[in-house]
Amino acid sequence: MRFNRFLLAGVILFVLAFVAVLGGADPSSASFNPTLKLVVADTTPETPSDFTADFGVPIGDVNFAGVVSFVPSDWGIVKGTEIPVGADVGKLTA
Repeated sequence: MRFNRFLLAGVILFVLAFVAVLGGADPSSASFNPTLKLVVADTTPETPSDFTADFGVPIGDVNFAGVVSFVPSDWGIVKGTEIPVGADVGKLTA
């Protein structure tokens, strides 16, 4: 019976120490400074063009869980019926 009390007390102390260590983190030292570079191959209005979007997070910064981005509505998008089945329409590297 006495052993169970010591074991319970030890577990409680361990959990409290673990919580104290986790609660002591300083989130104000975290940084998130992503960069975005967009290059359009042909800037002539109403001309189809390739473009490259380079989104980067510097080494040492906190990372992100997801990215949502949009193509400006005035750029226009080719209708799916105009794209051959199986055609490469983009490349994503991460």
